[in-house]
Amino acid sequence: MKKRWLISIMLITASALCLLPLASFAVNSERDLAHSDSVIRYQSPYSVTETLDRISERLSKKGVIIFARINFSKDANKAGLMLPDEEMLIFGNPKAGTLLLQENPLIGLDLPLKILAWRTSDGMTHLAYLAPSAIAKRYGIKKNKAVFMQMDKLFSTILTDVTGKPAKTSE
Repeated sequence: MKKRWLISIMLITASALCLLPLASFAVNSERDLAHSDSVIRYQSPYSVTETLDRISERLSKKGVIIFARINFSKDANKAGLMLPDEEMLIFGNPKAGTLLLQENPLIGLDLPLKILAWRTSDGMTHLAYLAPSAIAKRYGIKKNKAVFMQMDKLFSTILTDVTGKPAKTSE
């Protein structure tokens, strides 16, 4: 009886130790993504809403279509929960997007493009987006790679103009 109990404890411990690296990987992967070179970050002197209004206006002037704007805070409030200001802008160019989808249909998982804006407890408005060139690399885009390079430049120009600051390279 005692031997069976000891074997059970040893098996449970061994199983838990086998799963530990997986749990660590999940946490580290999320943290690594948030701090990777593919996630471009800015700080804005404006509110979340005003920042995205300014970005939307500039994107529209460049012929980019705003498909949607999601207000996560408002949705959280409707669900009876609290969330500091957080919104996402979803946008793109159907002609450019179609060329990319023709080259690799899976790129539709990351299109249309998105910019996330949120306010932290210190009152700062933050912005983040996945670099278009990183998306191109993820899906092996070669034929239409220039489209992503143009988008990288456009985003950098617009967000630096709106925020008055270059992208943050580290946290």
